[in-house]
Amino acid sequence: MYDRVRKALTAMGVQAATLAKTELQKTPSRIDTGLLRNSITHALDGESTAISGYSGDKPSKYTGKPAESGTYSGTMPSEAQGRQAVYVGTNVSYSVYV
Repeated sequence: MYDRVRKALTAMGVQAATLAKTELQKTPSRIDTGLLRNSITHALDGESTAISGYSGDKPSKYTGKPAESGTYSGTMPSEAQGRQAVYVGTNVSYSVYV
């Protein structure tokens, strides 16, 4: 049963990350380099993220700077008392404003 729960949580994480990326695509004016969209990922509790690195698709049209990149390291916290969880998000600092 443990494996089934992990598979279900992984499927939910993939679906939620895809939905978040799709929502960003609905407002193309908010997309400059694609860094935020490409950084959205998921992770199961106690494990590392589904992607280890990401980068923008193109240079910034506002600053002319080359496309940035970033990485993930470490693992997500483990849930207490045998609970399991999936986390979806990004570590891009400006994501809270978008």
